[in-house]
Amino acid sequence: MKVLFLNSTHEGVISKGIYADLMHHFVLQGHHVTIAYSTDKPEHAISPEYINDKTRYIASKSAKMTKNRNMIQKGLATVMFDSIFCRTIREELHNESFDLVLYSTPPVTIVKTLKYLKSRNPDAFFYLMLKDIFPQNAIDLNIMRKNGPVYHYFKRQERKLYELSDFIGTMSPANLQYILNNNPQLNAKTGILPNTITLEDNNYSSLTKEDLGFPDSMKLLFYGGNLGLPQSVPFILECFEKIENRNDVGLVIVGSGAMDYLITDYISSKKPTNLFYSKHKPFNEYMNVMNVCDIGLIFLDYRFTIPNFPQRLLSYMAQKLPVVCATDRSSDMGRIAEENKFGYYVPSNDSNLWLKTINTILSDEVHIKELGENGYNYLVDNYTSTQAYDTIISQMEAIKYGNKK
Repeated sequence: MKVLFLNSTHEGVISKGIYADLMHHFVLQGHHVTIAYSTDKPEHAISPEYINDKTRYIASKSAKMTKNRNMIQKGLATVMFDSIFCRTIREELHNESFDLVLYSTPPVTIVKTLKYLKSRNPDAFFYLMLKDIFPQNAIDLNIMRKNGPVYHYFKRQERKLYELSDFIGTMSPANLQYILNNNPQLNAKTGILPNTITLEDNNYSSLTKEDLGFPDSMKLLFYGGNLGLPQSVPFILECFEKIENRNDVGLVIVGSGAMDYLITDYISSKKPTNLFYSKHKPFNEYMNVMNVCDIGLIFLDYRFTIPNFPQRLLSYMAQKLPVVCATDRSSDMGRIAEENKFGYYVPSNDSNLWLKTINTILSDEVHIKELGENGYNYLVDNYTSTQAYDTIISQMEAIKYGNKK
């Protein structure tokens, strides 16, 4: 089978990540894969382990859509993305045909590209991996005004995207229910496709807590990933203030984004002794730092009405870290963690409860280990690339051949 995967960024595509792992699994099953991605940094090299004779990479130059503090520039880049990306696809793939076309959100502005591909590949199956519900997330964070002209433009794009898709894979049960509550006409072609990774041997370096500036006896909380508006960086700092300058627990943050300046400004002004911050690191370096930590942290803005499910959870589970999910009430991530005994839910507007939860976990070494083992086992049973591949193939066959069986 010839597979085309479309993505709006190079992140997680040309190096370790949920999409690179999934596409590599397609290759291991004997399929030929083409990955077309958009990037504002074409100098990024593809990781050697993903280079093989069954995978082709096509890069499309774009304006900066991610980690951009300028909302106007980001909005314009999002609107322009589809035309630029479609032109690249026309130039590079005009003589190609595909059996399966996979793509993810964000952005919803990929309609022109999909229409072109459908016209060239009338028998192909078009599968949307829904990772972002836009424009509602922008409404939630007061980035966009509901019922304004910009909102209506993006809402039309969202509807067209759903209409063009043969199947829509959502990240969790709450994610699925939200989509169906707001789009009941999609019931027959919508299901669950969780974020997944390929598990690898833990061959990370012998980095120590002391290498990060902490005593070996200190328990370390870890947050890794984006630092933008959705992650509620002010609340992250509010939580840190509850443990600031304690000698038994510290916070490690590795990541970047539109709001990361709040972290660097805080460090410059407060000079805390138990906070380590580093910008985005290559995957192995990122995992080396996580490997010396004791608890993984999730943060999502409390205002969200859409149920997000951040992929960083998977790396925490792979490293057997208990997780504390400080999220809005719509996300089911914390509920899933509690039901399966690998973590806890905390509302992301209650730093006192967050502190109480952290202290409860840290008070019991055996409990820390049990939570970590439970998380790893749940990951193995539910969130691997093998399972995602099987799910996609099963859902595709059910739609294509279900009426013929």
